[in-house]
Amino acid sequence: MDDPGHDLGPVISEKQMIMILGHVETAKTQGAYILAGGMRAGDQGWFVPPTIVGGVRDDMTIAQEEVFGPVLSVLTVKDDAEALHRANNTPYGLAAGLWSQDVTRVRRMADAPQAGTVWVNCWGETDAASPFGGVKQSGYGREMGRDAISFYSQTKSVWIA
Repeated sequence: MDDPGHDLGPVISEKQMIMILGHVETAKTQGAYILAGGMRAGDQGWFVPPTIVGGVRDDMTIAQEEVFGPVLSVLTVKDDAEALHRANNTPYGLAAGLWSQDVTRVRRMADAPQAGTVWVNCWGETDAASPFGGVKQSGYGREMGRDAISFYSQTKSVWIA
């Protein structure tokens, strides 16, 4: 992790690092394999290198839970319809990512994921004016943007006859 061109910092805490690595280990016991990373980087700090897990199936824990770490699970699909079905077949929906050079395909696909944010050809972009938040078990409400005002206000109805 000491490559000067590298900008991935540590995860937020030791507890989070242990949880992330636990997801990777569980995936291995469920039949997945590690293509890159997969273990703590160094013996100081809470560094987890970018990790790629292959052979992931829909029924694996790593495919069904939010890892919140630098882990990419690889699942193969036949077509866009299968990709969307599988992406939406989870109780979570914080964010989704699409990568494509085909603008028509991106426009068709961007509305379909059941996620609070969809990134296209990027990941993690935010702006204070743009609302951010999940759907399903990934939360409710929005941070940032005009939608965040509802977190700090209450609406009251008064009826006078």
